[in-house]
Amino acid sequence: MATLSFDTPKTATLQEYVLSGTAPANATLDLGVQIVVTRADSSTEGYYLARQYNYTVDTAVTDTVYMPIIPQLSGTEAVTATIVGTDVEGWSIKE
Repeated sequence: MATLSFDTPKTATLQEYVLSGTAPANATLDLGVQIVVTRADSSTEGYYLARQYNYTVDTAVTDTVYMPIIPQLSGTEAVTATIVGTDVEGWSIKE
């Protein structure tokens, strides 16, 4: 297994995602981002990020979130991101 040093630059890839959609009024919206990394050897890793929104009126939300991928991605590795949760219809995610 590789040894990671947080004192050494470039041991992680910081993925930026922009979430956008409408948070419903008077409800708690539990929204998650599921990130799947496919490594060069075809193995996969899962990463998850949770967000919660609660507003008194329907509110358009644009939220930028960051997810560190460790170890750093190489040029042949792929990342896919999906929004998951309750009542997330109409939400989108942009890398």
